[in-house]
Amino acid sequence: MNFNLLFDLLFRVKIVSLILFLIWVAASNCQLIAQPKLIFNTHTDHPYYGSVEVGEFDFPLDRLQSTNLSSRQWQEFFSVYTGKEIPLDSKHPPIMGSYSVDGKIIRFQPRFPFVAGLVYTARFDGTRFNSLIGKQSQPGQSTTKVVTHTFPKKESIATTFIENVYPSTNSIPENLLKFYIHFSAPMSRGNVVQFVYLVDESGQKVKQPFLELDQELWDSASKRLTIFFDPGRIKRGLRQHEEMGLALKPGASYRLTIDRELQDADGNPLTKSYIKQFSVIEADRKSPNPENWKIVTPGAKSFEPIIVSFPEPLDHALVGRLLSIRNGGDELVDGTIQISKQETRWSFKPINYWDAGNYVIHVKTTLEDLAGNNLKSVFDVDVTRKGDQLTDREAITIPFRVRAK
Repeated sequence: MNFNLLFDLLFRVKIVSLILFLIWVAASNCQLIAQPKLIFNTHTDHPYYGSVEVGEFDFPLDRLQSTNLSSRQWQEFFSVYTGKEIPLDSKHPPIMGSYSVDGKIIRFQPRFPFVAGLVYTARFDGTRFNSLIGKQSQPGQSTTKVVTHTFPKKESIATTFIENVYPSTNSIPENLLKFYIHFSAPMSRGNVVQFVYLVDESGQKVKQPFLELDQELWDSASKRLTIFFDPGRIKRGLRQHEEMGLALKPGASYRLTIDRELQDADGNPLTKSYIKQFSVIEADRKSPNPENWKIVTPGAKSFEPIIVSFPEPLDHALVGRLLSIRNGGDELVDGTIQISKQETRWSFKPINYWDAGNYVIHVKTTLEDLAGNNLKSVFDVDVTRKGDQLTDREAITIPFRVRAK
């Protein structure tokens, strides 16, 4: 028997086996998990409380599950946007939500329910995902998946309308800080900026008056929207203020317009568009002064309200929650609050009748006027110099006495 020939043959077989093994290993590392599925998963009973899932991977995601990724890191390879296309700029970031791993599936749960009638686009970048978990993408292989989905509207009649817009006065300082818009029913989120705008006297839309945020400022019921004017244009000394100036000009008139196409939570438009017309007065750069407030006190054994009148309109939302009444024992007095006369009057009516004695109006110093000036300092302080702080106290008290009639 020729042993040299046999050994040579066995050696060649081992070499070929090793090469085949290395090719298999390389192919396993390059392959993108059998093209994972990217889907919008909706619930039958509550279709807008859905999620977006990518998965059916052919390997466990234990390593990914144990990695404490930030929201930005998740969004680098798995993100969801409003609209039919993936935006190319940072002005339209992905919608916010939470990420989790369930077996061989990665799930995205939006922070707020999906909106009926709105188009969403999901994107999964397999190349970045492979890099994160230590795999290599095969050269030339397309690893990006993009899926769009539109949630159907309910067949119903539009009934939602705008109840109020604050400030309610039609004379507004040129450095107004914000608007509050109150709706009669819960609204959709994520597309407000294209339906709320300012129009000047010539009929032209004012360019970039409002602060654009990643997440809109709704209350927990989605019925009150807060829209800020861009502080960069308000604060003196900032580059944006120097280049663009304030959005509002004194002596001019404007229309705040909320287009009826803004959708409620069921995907229906408003019953009609809303227009608030107002004129602009000079800027307000003085803090509210409680010493100028006028107080009308009630009598004992009555349910009369205590009335506080301000010389200027104050922030509607803040004046509603930053003033309270406490008795001589520093106990909170229960009652109902009413704000009237274009936010220049605050009244408090107790649940139980007044007992004779000493009380205080408790005022938190973060209370603001329409320009954002609070009891501590002025909002529009020139950033090139240090502003004077009026007080470092968190609250002040204004004493009053309820006397027997």
